Amino acid sequence: MLSLLWPTTKKPEPTLLGRLGRVMHWVLTAAAVLAMLVGLLMLSHAHTADECLSPADVCETARWWAGRLRTMATQALLAAVAVFLIGRATRYVLSGE
Repeated sequence: MLSLLWPTTKKPEPTLLGRLGRVMHWVLTAAAVLAMLVGLLMLSHAHTADECLSPADVCETARWWAGRLRTMATQALLAAVAVFLIGRATRYVLSGE
């Protein structure tokens, strides 16, 4: 089951395509981690915008932005999962691992 999520090396001496697959896997994994961190950061900002102590019109705007941030954070987290799986698929296709 873990080999589905995390590759194990099957070929001790990979070809050029195999190395390219490994590099693409790690680059896309780093991009997925970055997207996940951005999504979590947006969620934390959305949470603090809900706790508004300013006048009503400012709080209304803050709550609207909080809703937008939650939507964008969800999209960023879903993109992180998709990018990770694309990286894993790239490694599987190019290097056969």
